[in-house]
Amino acid sequence: MIPERLVDRRLGALAKELEAWNRTLRGFQEVAGEDEREVIVASLSSGSYEAYLPLGIVAAGLVSRTIDKILEWYLRVLEIRKRREELQNLGAPVSEANAIKKHERELLEKEMKTLAEELVKNTHPKVDVPRRHELETHLMVSIRQIARFVDKGGTVEVDTTVPMNPRNRPV
Repeated sequence: MIPERLVDRRLGALAKELEAWNRTLRGFQEVAGEDEREVIVASLSSGSYEAYLPLGIVAAGLVSRTIDKILEWYLRVLEIRKRREELQNLGAPVSEANAIKKHERELLEKEMKTLAEELVKNTHPKVDVPRRHELETHLMVSIRQIARFVDKGGTVEVDTTVPMNPRNRPV
């Protein structure tokens, strides 16, 4: 679900956001060994900016795992920020707070790299070995994109049910 404020109710911005999701999800599809290289829109919501993008079960699992990890990191960083602000309020030196901010960034980068490596390590056998490093880089960008999207208030759900069209038939 794409928050209105994220795209300022502008079609061009919405199209860019959807294109970013297209690029993001294609990497997960490739790691999963799916043949589809263009993300398909199964349906759009009429009451908000919601797009239903069907993925294969393996790619959906990879995206779900990524979202879980991002939320885990987000909670950890929020806790670190809370402690950093407490230290600042207690009069800790500014250099200490800056060191903690740097640690937050480094922690996220390390975690994103580790996750991308793990996802590619378990890649589908039909993905060429030389392509795996490129996929790792692609997934790093994708993980960052998902994290930014969530940080800006976007919602990503992974659902195993088949979306229905208005006639209550599977799409």
